[in-house]
Amino acid sequence: MIVNTVPIPQPRHRISGNRRYIPKNHPIHEYKQMLKFAWAISGEEKRDGAIHADIVFYLLKPKSTKRTQPTVRPDIDNYVKAVLDVLNGLAYDDDSQIVSLHAQKRYGEPRVEIELGEYEC
Repeated sequence: MIVNTVPIPQPRHRISGNRRYIPKNHPIHEYKQMLKFAWAISGEEKRDGAIHADIVFYLLKPKSTKRTQPTVRPDIDNYVKAVLDVLNGLAYDDDSQIVSLHAQKRYGEPRVEIELGEYEC
């Protein structure tokens, strides 16, 4: 599944008293809705059993950098967390089913490529 949007990492929750939240105006909410919609129209079925996830995040390369790989913040685990949270309950019953994960940050036209498959030893 390919989602043509700028990848957004999962933000840290804000804390107010005993309440943890992400502000309503944060772009992560729109991003997650876009991922849900993309999964819904992909026609892919919910997975059972052990799953391998392969996720590639394409980021715009800043004109000021000479790096060939995006070795800067945000960290890749925050990008992954946002995607896996959205797919939990849609693509699989629980994210504990993911037993193998390969994730990458690359420069290119902004998008997220997600491939879920049956885990093979």
